[in-house]
Amino acid sequence: MLTYEMLRDRGDSPPSVNETPAGFLFDVVGFPGIQTTGKSPFETGTTLCAGDANNVGNATTPTCPGTLRGHRIDVDGLYLRGEHRIDGVGAITMVGGYRRVKSILPSDYTGENAFLFVSTRDDVREQYSLETRFSSDFSDRLKMTVGAMYWGQTLDANATSLLGFLRFLGDPTALTDPNQSTADYKVDSYAVFGEAEYKLADAFSLFLGGRYTKEEKSFSIRPQVRRSTIATGFWPEYSDSAKFSKPTIRAGYRWEIADGINNYFTYSQGYKSGGYNEQAMSATSALPFREETADSFELGLKTETPDRRLRFNAAAFYVKYNDLQRDTVVPFIDPITGLPGQETRTTNAGRAEVYGLELELGAVPVDGLTLGASMGYQKARYLEFFTDIDGNGTNEDASFLKLRNVPKITANVTANYEFPPAAWGQISLNADANYQSEYESVTLNAPFTQGQARTLVGASIHWSDPSEKYRVSVYGRNLLDKVYRVSANSVAGLFNFTNYAPPRSFGVEFAAKF
Repeated sequence: MLTYEMLRDRGDSPPSVNETPAGFLFDVVGFPGIQTTGKSPFETGTTLCAGDANNVGNATTPTCPGTLRGHRIDVDGLYLRGEHRIDGVGAITMVGGYRRVKSILPSDYTGENAFLFVSTRDDVREQYSLETRFSSDFSDRLKMTVGAMYWGQTLDANATSLLGFLRFLGDPTALTDPNQSTADYKVDSYAVFGEAEYKLADAFSLFLGGRYTKEEKSFSIRPQVRRSTIATGFWPEYSDSAKFSKPTIRAGYRWEIADGINNYFTYSQGYKSGGYNEQAMSATSALPFREETADSFELGLKTETPDRRLRFNAAAFYVKYNDLQRDTVVPFIDPITGLPGQETRTTNAGRAEVYGLELELGAVPVDGLTLGASMGYQKARYLEFFTDIDGNGTNEDASFLKLRNVPKITANVTANYEFPPAAWGQISLNADANYQSEYESVTLNAPFTQGQARTLVGASIHWSDPSEKYRVSVYGRNLLDKVYRVSANSVAGLFNFTNYAPPRSFGVEFAAKF
């Protein structure tokens, strides 16, 4: 099977919201955040201008990142899958692919139409992959899969940034002399893997799997330097390469207690490779960070009535993380200019644990009506965490902070009704409501960066023709018009830029199969 993927995205530059706390630089120089002004997050400003500032010496408008043109993303992929079956033995499968992503991403990060901090990042990513695996079919009691894979990626990125806020600190060239930076990244990843499942009895089986991954990464970056400085021939470059490898295992059991009642347990080791920080500004932040690992335990129960009208699932889990990879924006002294600045550093900061419970219920009370409900509870805490909290250059005990992106409670209810098919097609109605509690979105838990709690309600109606070739949907999202922050970043005493979810919205969608 040969597959070609093509995507052309021409969306607007995402709007940011200025939520700068009182006392930060932007607040001091006359650009306070919405918490001070009381403005709506949907009354946000964006520096819009046409041009292209990202080609040194060839920029059509050297002081404009091109925000008026929006974000432009092109994706082209080609994938080939082949399979050969041997009766009574098994199947050999090969999957290969190539994918190229070109992105031009001009953005304003301040929520103010004032050239305070506008930047564009242009990059090209090329990915290659090849996997071969064998799945057995020679035994009813023993099933096994073994294989090997290669995955590679190259990244060529460059960015241009206008730090317009520096004009308030006495820099008259802040709007005419942008910063330029580049990054080149190459990854080669190899792995061998296998898993076997053996039935000790018809209703009980054990499984054991393993994987060994080896990666080679090379990295080169030219940090942000003023274009006028580059013109003099001065532009430092930090280059490095590193190798990472890790064996991981997965083990557990499956037990069919009775018809429609199944119990399982899984232990698995997770592995997040080490690497480099593409936003490095100094030789220190350009050094590699180590692998992050996780030990995960899950115990679950799956049940279903014989008529398949009622289903209940439950799972309890515990995950322990070691050598956590964490990004923080910290002040530093620019080694090029000798002036104070900010940079993003990635370090292996400590250990953490997350545990919780997930429940899921599904029911079909009458033909055509499907109801669903789910709830999740999770608790997370650092067991050990040392980082530079206040920007004084010294790591301190930060284990009192909350882990990011871990809402304590999530809940969801859905209802779907399909009318009986008719000669003119079929209609279905859908409604859903979901809740998510507050969570931290940045490592240091800065003010006005929390993802806010929200309850969202949506509904839709769908029509499809008898052949299901054509489909029309009318939908409404965020019907309660909930206003909530999704994510944010606090930039080292300068400003907060945040992103809010869209307000109440309605739409029509057309689809066709051919």
